[in-house]
Amino acid sequence: MTAPQDPRAEAMDAASSSGRTRRTGNRERIVEAAIELMNARGTLIGTTQIADHLGISPGNLYYHFANMQAIVHEILLRLHDELSQTLALAA
Repeated sequence: MTAPQDPRAEAMDAASSSGRTRRTGNRERIVEAAIELMNARGTLIGTTQIADHLGISPGNLYYHFANMQAIVHEILLRLHDELSQTLALAA
């Protein structure tokens, strides 16, 4: 039988894991918004337009991505992964 964990430690663990989920969720939202805006307006968008579209501060966006180039890089990585999976299924 294990000893009960300190309630403060349990609360910190819960807060930590929910914070990670929120950060991951915001990162995903940023990428999805960038894709949506690029589809609608082309590549002449920037981090300010993405932040405005999401209703978040530019600082929040920069917490997840250093610049627009990093967002585009993430999008290209995802496209590469999707293409690789599609080709693997077709083989």
